[in-house]
Amino acid sequence: MAIVDIFMPGQGGLHTIDRLRRAWPAVKIVAISGVPSAGSLDVKGHAVALGADHFISKPFEAAVLVEIVARLLKQTDGPSPP
Repeated sequence: MAIVDIFMPGQGGLHTIDRLRRAWPAVKIVAISGVPSAGSLDVKGHAVALGADHFISKPFEAAVLVEIVARLLKQTDGPSPP
């Protein structure tokens, strides 16, 4: 399980999602961001296209994240709908 913020210092979240998906295809990835788009980039769409299993917009309740993580960890095949 990896929880990745899209905009983080150093290596950006989109790059991280791509690298995680290539290195560990079965890892569950939750992408989070406080912005739906950056310029012409659809952040959510791009994160999912790169392999994020779920996308959460900030701010969010901790219970929502816990529920999503629990659901993803129970899955054994294929990504869930974002």
